[in-house]
Amino acid sequence: MSTEEIILELKSMGPQFIYIKYVRDQFSGKRSERGLKAYGILYEGHPYKNLLYSYNTKTPYLYIRIDIVGRFCLAVLEENFLKSMFDSQPYSSGGLAGYSFQSSVTDGGKFLDKEGNTKKIFIIDTKDLSIVVPYTVKYAPVENLTKRTLKWLVGKENFKGSPSDYTVEEIIAIV
Repeated sequence: MSTEEIILELKSMGPQFIYIKYVRDQFSGKRSERGLKAYGILYEGHPYKNLLYSYNTKTPYLYIRIDIVGRFCLAVLEENFLKSMFDSQPYSSGGLAGYSFQSSVTDGGKFLDKEGNTKKIFIIDTKDLSIVVPYTVKYAPVENLTKRTLKWLVGKENFKGSPSDYTVEEIIAIV
């Protein structure tokens, strides 16, 4: 793992995500393709993971903020965490490509918290990559929390029957 200092040029940023346009080497100022492929970054003391390394939500250069760090890492995001990004160019009129990109990031992994707010949950299993099959990258993937993954976490015999039977707070307690 490298701990290089880099300079980010942003397309867009919100409290729960960073969408990168370019990464530049801090010394030369040149664009760094290697930097764009970084698995994660630390920004203002918070870890962010690149959705490039996702099997079901592959979105290069979009980094989401990780809220819980451990064997399982969770990102619990507001349902509309990317609204500011999609309201800006080119996503407000991106046609089919823009819709496809937006829906790939926003569909799935949605749960209600105790107050009734919809949250989107991403999970990273830092030890066992078998929850995502097939997966060939050496980094642990950042995935939508799916019914299959939730069933794997709680055990088939303990699963309530539907992901909608779980609140965000229950999922955090399980992890």
